[in-house]
Amino acid sequence: MHHLTVTMAFYFDTTNNNKYLRMTTTNEKHALILGASGISGWALLNQVRTYPSKTSFTRISAQTNRPLSKKDALIPDDDRINLFNGVDFTKSVEEVKKLFQEKVKEIDTVTHVYFTGTSPEVT
Repeated sequence: MHHLTVTMAFYFDTTNNNKYLRMTTTNEKHALILGASGISGWALLNQVRTYPSKTSFTRISAQTNRPLSKKDALIPDDDRINLFNGVDFTKSVEEVKKLFQEKVKEIDTVTHVYFTGTSPEVT
């Protein structure tokens, strides 16, 4: 049985070597969706792509638990979407930070973070 044990929002400040990401003050919006291959994450991904308009988000970064193509995930071809995997949230904060910096183009522009995943209950 899986339970949601932690709601995570990552804020990494890559310029000051901190563990926090400063959110940008630009009008452009960049969504980071964690758990995009699950039913809730997939639905959320499709909503931020089009609602309230197709131009609401200029970039959408979507993390999946396993390798998955847009075609296999039934996600329309959209240049704003970066689908990525290979982030293990059980690793240290520094390791997770490094993975996000490698996999998310312009991570420092993220304005919205959505966590839709689950994790095994920690005892």
